[in-house]
Amino acid sequence: MSMKRLDERFFSITIDRKSDEMEDKKFPPHCYAAMQLFLMCGMSDQAQKCGEIVTTYLRTLECGPDGKTSHNIGRACICWNCGHVGLPSNRKKCSKEGGYKVKPKCSSCKEKEQTNWIRVTSKDGKFVPFMELKSVASKEALAAAAGAEKKVMRNDKCPCGSGKKYKKCCLTAKKSSVVVSEGGKNSTT
Repeated sequence: MSMKRLDERFFSITIDRKSDEMEDKKFPPHCYAAMQLFLMCGMSDQAQKCGEIVTTYLRTLECGPDGKTSHNIGRACICWNCGHVGLPSNRKKCSKEGGYKVKPKCSSCKEKEQTNWIRVTSKDGKFVPFMELKSVASKEALAAAAGAEKKVMRNDKCPCGSGKKYKKCCLTAKKSSVVVSEGGKNSTT
């Protein structure tokens, strides 16, 4: 991975220092600097992993939900050991015991000492939660959802699951609930 390919949006993801790192002037303040550090230390695998995860996250923020995936959301960390950026494996413990007092544990390599919390902020300075892919909807679920949006034709199988044709099942029930009002217009009951 070359330095030219680093996305400048990595600047918006800052890295929180631990108490013993406060005076370290060489500490990387954001993910852009973390990527540079990985590359300068010959840790290209870690740089690539970090870059891919952060790029995926930024793309998710840009595009919004797609209806096919679900995400875990929360405060993330960066692991200096493996380059993983994401929600820590001990995130439930972190939220129960005061958040930042508990060291985040990398969900990839389980490292606890060489991790730092990250903070994502929007252009107006507001905190933005980190989103991590949780699951992708199955093809069957996507097909069922697409089928639910299709108009049911008279000779199609009834969507209620009876096995009958729509015209002999729910369409008949739907028609019987239509009454003619005094003005001669149809309405449903």
